Amino acid sequence: MNWTETELGFRRTRYAELVTAWTDAGRTEKEIQLHEDRKIPTAEILPTIVGFVGGSISALELKTKIDAWSRNKPHFGFGGTAGAMFLNQLVKDSEPGEAERCLRTALAIPNSLEDARTQINSVADFARELRKQGSSAAAARAGYFTSWFWWMQGGPWQPMWLRAERTLVAMKWLQ
Repeated sequence: MNWTETELGFRRTRYAELVTAWTDAGRTEKEIQLHEDRKIPTAEILPTIVGFVGGSISALELKTKIDAWSRNKPHFGFGGTAGAMFLNQLVKDSEPGEAERCLRTALAIPNSLEDARTQINSVADFARELRKQGSSAAAARAGYFTSWFWWMQGGPWQPMWLRAERTLVAMKWLQ
């Protein structure tokens, strides 16, 4: 679609209005319950994630533990191709130590939006390199993948769900 600057302005204004209305409305009961439900499974896997970011757990151990954990947590949305399977591809399809060098920094909670971009891009670039070698790892999964780890660690980031990102890009709200 080819929208005019006027139309893009209207869309951006409406988006800002929706965000404000949603924020002003407060948390719904369903959202509060989801947050409470998230605490128990998060506590199960959080030591593994923190251990990996801190350097005491290898990428192979992270992959193995995340895979086992995510199989029983379908509501966390991490068991599919953009989550546990993507982690498996990054670790399995790379040379020993490569995944750790890339992911250890990328999965740490970023301090700024610029840091977040850098971390996401590093994972995307890593996936592109693996893809050249025949891996199925797709760079487009990097945004969701990294933001999910930040979210699980309690950072001020929400996962960039793949469908949400596609919609925001298509509507020219995210460029």
